[in-house]
Amino acid sequence: MIYTIKYRPGLSDINQDYTVRKSALLKILEDSAGFHTDAVGVNGIDKINETRHAWAILDWQVEIVKPVKYGDELTIKTWSRKFKRTFAYRDFEIIRDGETCIKASSRWFIIDIDKRLPLRITEDISAPYESEDVSALGIDDMEHPLPLEHYDQTIPYKTRRSDQDIIGHVHNIKYLDMFDDCIDYEEISKIRHIRMYYKKEIQGGSTVNIKKHIAEDGTYYFAIESEDGSELHCLCEMS
Repeated sequence: MIYTIKYRPGLSDINQDYTVRKSALLKILEDSAGFHTDAVGVNGIDKINETRHAWAILDWQVEIVKPVKYGDELTIKTWSRKFKRTFAYRDFEIIRDGETCIKASSRWFIIDIDKRLPLRITEDISAPYESEDVSALGIDDMEHPLPLEHYDQTIPYKTRRSDQDIIGHVHNIKYLDMFDDCIDYEEISKIRHIRMYYKKEIQGGSTVNIKKHIAEDGTYYFAIESEDGSELHCLCEMS
């Protein structure tokens, strides 16, 4: 089953050059996934308080073929690609005037909010999605970035209440805003490839350290660690 929504980016979605921010792109994709889940009636957003179960993102891989801009009439397509034990794979395309501009793959799991543990995805959960054996990026599984031995810069960040999602963690799309704040502004819209891996949630109100490295080929590497360096929260690679 391919689920489709329409979207037209507004002022709150764009950079100064009128291209849609990377975090806004992820918001559009994530919203389409949420609406799809609501439509099939399995662990939907509106049932979280009842079931105490929630979908959580583990990996993003995004390819920006062509940037989308303010006012573009967009069609967002999303579908379940496959389920594997505790993981669900979901792909996306953003289409403008019949041309695919954004392609993405993601990996999710269901978490028991109270026990803080992942749940096995059973047939009664997976079947209603009617998975499509089509990969937007031509990949089967997902490989997440690896931590570097050395980063050039460390930037402390105090999380804000506005960063939090509905279960009190820093929302996954906020991480991209943190990373963009560490990049020279004129370089932000040049990014075409994003890989992100979420290892451990960031609790609202905490302080973290954002670590940054720029490789010789211009690739940006980021890590988010706890304030004392004992926990790794996220890894990101952008080029």
